[in-house]
Amino acid sequence: MRDVALVALLVLGLLAGCAGEPTTDAPDPESVDYPDGFGQEGITDTETASETHRQSLEEPYRVAFRLRQIDARGAVTTTGNVSVRPDDRRYHVEVDQRAATETQGYERYHVDGAVYVRTSSAQESEYERRNESFSRPVYADRETFVTMLADLSLNATEVRVENGTELVVYRVTNVSSPRIGSTTEAANGTVLVDTGGTIRSMNVSFTRTSQGIDRETTFRYDVTTEADVEIERPGWTDLAETGDSAQE
Repeated sequence: MRDVALVALLVLGLLAGCAGEPTTDAPDPESVDYPDGFGQEGITDTETASETHRQSLEEPYRVAFRLRQIDARGAVTTTGNVSVRPDDRRYHVEVDQRAATETQGYERYHVDGAVYVRTSSAQESEYERRNESFSRPVYADRETFVTMLADLSLNATEVRVENGTELVVYRVTNVSSPRIGSTTEAANGTVLVDTGGTIRSMNVSFTRTSQGIDRETTFRYDVTTEADVEIERPGWTDLAETGDSAQE
């Protein structure tokens, strides 16, 4: 079950989706007062950019993502949804991974200084409860989020104003190849960052070749702030109190 969490978390940090009509009353990218960790040529410091983004999310918010990877072995699709209320220190994370022959799931719920975890496959679910301080999740794994930011090569091409918010539009120029012997090509996409440091959106695609296998990857991630985000306690948290497992 660690695999589903790892695969899902490897794509953390890629955020997408902003609604609203753009206007032309926006500054040039050269004149923007960029938030800490960001600059005209992209992310200047990944640790700082990650922390700036996390700290900027003060209002209740939702995150949704979809990752699709295709290679000679078939397609794997991972989807996730995150709901967070910083005001009462609660969040709920759900991840679902589907391949041709297997489905796996991962779920986290945080409330009152405790986190409840469920990992599931087609045959069995496992539950866990542990004490853990609240921290606003940009997904659920900060380390992986920082790593993913570091892999992106970006360039600011324009600034938009949507619903009164300035958004810097970054174009993806490359996605680095973190493994020895791997190469990345056909990388493209966009990242939107507001001037408060929130990474509002990302839509990225690229092809990576490793050990002779080509893998096409597409990823879309959206974050929205909503005052009426509701988070209900999942029924399975009672099982997590005792660390039970259950056959599906």
